[in-house]
Amino acid sequence: MNVPDFLIIGGMRCGTTTLHELLRRQPSIFFPETKEVHFFDKRNIDLGDSVEDYSDLFSACPVNNLTGEATPDYLSTEGCDEFIFRTIPEVKLLIILRNPLDRVWSHYQFSVEENVETLELMSALIEENKRLKIKSDHSDIFFSYLQRSRHIEHLIRFERLFGRDQMKVVFFEELIQNPQQVLSDILGYLGVSMQPVLEDLPHLNKIDSQPLEPTHKTGVVNRILSRLKIDNAARKRKLTSTDRKYLQSYFFEHNQKLQSWLGRPLPW
Repeated sequence: MNVPDFLIIGGMRCGTTTLHELLRRQPSIFFPETKEVHFFDKRNIDLGDSVEDYSDLFSACPVNNLTGEATPDYLSTEGCDEFIFRTIPEVKLLIILRNPLDRVWSHYQFSVEENVETLELMSALIEENKRLKIKSDHSDIFFSYLQRSRHIEHLIRFERLFGRDQMKVVFFEELIQNPQQVLSDILGYLGVSMQPVLEDLPHLNKIDSQPLEPTHKTGVVNRILSRLKIDNAARKRKLTSTDRKYLQSYFFEHNQKLQSWLGRPLPW
């Protein structure tokens, strides 16, 4: 049975599309045509719970290539960790994280852009728990601003089943700053010895909100930044100083725990 060697499990609005596009261009790595398969979060009605149908997605993988799959909802969706572990317990997990403050704002702008968010940010944060209790209209996708940004909670949940050795955490900020180094590190973790292939990316997710300012904007970095756009409706919304102070305070303890868990400084 064909199953992936690794999964990009999240997080949402953290650069999974960028990471997927970079890895998909490596000659020794195979992905299904669809980026977000949504098998383990049970949102793919065509696959249902059929492991055999899921396996068929990887049947075209060339011999000796690694197989991967990328669905950013896996990281923060309850039950995904257990379903993945029951199905492919030896799989390697790639997780890309982002400054939770920036992730919240990007997520909020995404929901505005999709015409599902009508509240101002602070009102949306106040209403989040109430909204998430309503299991309809994908409320967990559009309104889970804080829940999906509490990175450490999700990492600990997966660690309990898979252990640290099967988990590789990278950061969006570092991928933008130094894609060559981050990609080389990931390939080494996956057991790929060749040098990474970096070339123009035809499509990247619209994940930015506030402008990112890496110190060296060259090559792939320029191409990534040139595609980080939002539409006019979302652009009119502004992250206020009150919003920023609230989020900084809210995530302070979470960031401290994340830093301790990783054993390294955070890049934000």
